Amino acid sequence: MTERDDGTRSGDRAGTDDGSRGGDGSRASNPISVERLDALAGRPHANVFPGEEPTTIRLTLAAGERVEPHRHPDRQVVLFVVEGELELRVGDESEGLEAGDVARFDGDRDISPRAVTDSVALVVLAPRADG
Repeated sequence: MTERDDGTRSGDRAGTDDGSRGGDGSRASNPISVERLDALAGRPHANVFPGEEPTTIRLTLAAGERVEPHRHPDRQVVLFVVEGELELRVGDESEGLEAGDVARFDGDRDISPRAVTDSVALVVLAPRADG
């Protein structure tokens, strides 16, 4: 990695044009967007790529905290538990998830994750292909 005069870095990174990052940590002039999840810490429902599809959220919940039941109509949802343990309620079903687990479900059903322990999850809300 080499530092440029404008504060960006360049170097070899697989899958990138030149490996450069803008001053805000995002890729500059590159078709691949890369963000660090830890850079979004302190924001419970941080949008990783604002204004872009699919919507990608870094969800942070303290132990015992939950998201009230809600829906994401016409979306398929993928939830990846980065750290901690969650109880995921989708409709009438409930599933315990821990770090490393990935769940996929229909956003047209009531969704309510609850943190068993302090937890961080990455949630991807993709437009349904048939919707």
